[in-house]
Amino acid sequence: MTYGEMDPNCPPAIADGIMHTFVTVAGTKLMMSDDFGESYKQGSNFTLALVHSDERMMRDAFAQLADGGTVELELQATPWSKCYGQVVDKFGVKWQFSHEEPQN
Repeated sequence: MTYGEMDPNCPPAIADGIMHTFVTVAGTKLMMSDDFGESYKQGSNFTLALVHSDERMMRDAFAQLADGGTVELELQATPWSKCYGQVVDKFGVKWQFSHEEPQN
């Protein structure tokens, strides 16, 4: 889904940018989106999001990426996830983590 598909009134400069897509890797959703921040620097033009039902695995992965990186938002409950957080790894890549209840 592009930003323009989500909001027809979005600025034309970002209308063709990817807002939401994902691939499944080892049973885990790895979501991706274009990121339009303040200014471009390597690693800042996209965001990766790990969406999974295993909270312990998410917390471990978050801690590993935070080692040498910068935590932007500690893992916490939000209206859309019982465990959500953001971290920029030591390579400058932004990650989001979101717990998703298992599908029955």
